[in-house]
Parts: sequence; C-alpha cells; structure tokens
Amino acid sequence: MVGVMVLLAELLVFNFVINTNATFLLSRIIALIIGLSLSFTLNRRYTFRAQNREVIKQLPKFIIL
Repeated sequence: MVGVMVLLAELLVFNFVINTNATFLLSRIIALIIGLSLSFTLNRRYTFRAQNREVIKQLPKFIIL
C-alpha cells in the first residue's frame, strides 16, 4: 500500500512540475525527492512501526538501499 501511495504522489508531483514548463529532468528529480521522503516516512511509521527517534541514523541507510 505504501508503494502505491508513493507512486501516485510521484506522478502527481511530476505532472504538476512538468506543467509549469520545467524540464523533464528537473521534474523527475523533484518528484523523486518527494517520493523518497514520503516512502521513508510511511515505511518507517506504518510498515516497521518505528518507535525510536534515530531518524538521522536510519535515513542514510534507507537512501543507500
């Protein structure tokens, strides 16, 4: 379910940015950053039910994987 929500968010952001006459690459980069942020947040909260506040340690590992 998280993956579907992230996909929809990326598509919406991409379409919004590309319709503002931005380049394809810029639109894709912005959508990717939003998608990664949303994916990290939703997976951390709902998939893994993380309780600790060690986000600074977890975020680099998430990005690398």
